[in-house]
Amino acid sequence: MRKGTEHFLVPVKSVDELPPPVCEAIRAVQPDSGIHQIVLIPPQEYPVFRVGWLRNLPFGWRKTPKRTLVFGDDQITLVEESPLDGLSTILIPYASLIDLHLCTVLLYAYMELHWASEAQIETLKIEFTLVGLRHIRQGLEHVRTRMLHTPPEPTAGEISPLEGLPLKFRNFTRSSLLPGETVHAAIFQPAVRREVSLFHPLIAPNCAAVITDYHLIFIQEEVSGACREYATNVRFYPLSRICQSEVKAGAEISALHLLVGMGETVREVAVLMSQSNAETLCAALKQVEYGKERDY
Repeated sequence: MRKGTEHFLVPVKSVDELPPPVCEAIRAVQPDSGIHQIVLIPPQEYPVFRVGWLRNLPFGWRKTPKRTLVFGDDQITLVEESPLDGLSTILIPYASLIDLHLCTVLLYAYMELHWASEAQIETLKIEFTLVGLRHIRQGLEHVRTRMLHTPPEPTAGEISPLEGLPLKFRNFTRSSLLPGETVHAAIFQPAVRREVSLFHPLIAPNCAAVITDYHLIFIQEEVSGACREYATNVRFYPLSRICQSEVKAGAEISALHLLVGMGETVREVAVLMSQSNAETLCAALKQVEYGKERDY
């Protein structure tokens, strides 16, 4: 039990509680007055399946660095500690963020961020054990709120459109909304399997798409893997970062294609769903006038 707890997330009240080198690295880029939350993420270890010539090899192990995650007023500051490379600091301004993901699979979880930096898209994936997920949720909620010009009033929430979603997706949606965030449309796309194949492999997982007054949110299971039904990937796309949306038809299933980003720095996102669901979602996006806060 003690070994397991060494991997749990640890909330930190002040930078003064951190080791001096980490404290100095944070204060060099982030004043104390602008710090909202600090989370210490211990090194995580994950087995790696290896295949050799003619036979499988014993599992290897992949180890993530020790990380200190700081949610500030205007940016995320991440300090990584590596035995070989020492300390490194990554800064992610909220004004540059494009989209945020939060994935959980049983006791494994990660958050993934995409942001624009010098005309290119940067990606950061931070893995952690599910124990302490609430600390990451609180941090991401703070980030999403700070990205808005006018955050919602806590009493203005409306969740009635979620009644058409299965219970699992309804609950994940409710836990993903900002206080007071209003839902305008919710669409559920059941999983789709390939009909012509012998084993009918899954080509699109169960997925819920939710449009609020601030975000397009996708809640998806995984396409493959033994634990795919226990995996849930919540993807947040601020409406102000959606530059274009269109429906593209496919032989077996269509897709909603999005260009997300800022200016010329964009990336393409494709979400598989039926033609009718994709068209309904595309029309709903136009109704909420995405891009109304593009001048962040």
